[in-house]
Amino acid sequence: MPSVVTFWWLPPDEDEFLEYLSGTGEVVALPADCVKSKALLVPKPYKSYIHEHGPTQLLLALQEHVVDCKIDVLSQGQDGVYNISDLESPVLAYQRGELQDRRLGQSNISAYWSFPSQDAAAMIPKHHTFVKWGKKVLSWIRRSTDDKVECNGFSYRSSRRAKQAVVQGKLHAVLY
Repeated sequence: MPSVVTFWWLPPDEDEFLEYLSGTGEVVALPADCVKSKALLVPKPYKSYIHEHGPTQLLLALQEHVVDCKIDVLSQGQDGVYNISDLESPVLAYQRGELQDRRLGQSNISAYWSFPSQDAAAMIPKHHTFVKWGKKVLSWIRRSTDDKVECNGFSYRSSRRAKQAVVQGKLHAVLY
């Protein structure tokens, strides 16, 4: 079962998060989407990856744990399709909320702290330094999104900035 935090925040809040990450270790980004070549699954510094690609989803990892990432081969040959298994790899899956036409989409960050063995008879814990780092990052996000916004009749985590923008009618919180 993954640990998941769903929240709304604005670009300045994300900037603070990215700055926070720089103090937690050598953090890299990997594509969360399927790619046509294993060569595209190379880790890159997370800030430059976000700046260059503007992804809506990405995987975050400590550089020291990249070697433990499991690559799934979804199809082979000329039309090969590959991705990194967030279930089995020491990564945080980060979905970035989009801001379009006064609509603010939710953000999510999630992680699996263990995964099933091949025969599904046992759960295999991920490396303790990954778990410690990942829980620290999710905790920071929870502290930074301790306000609430309403969306579709439910109350969700929000940064103070996002809540103010929604309350003032400048933005609408939406689920994508």
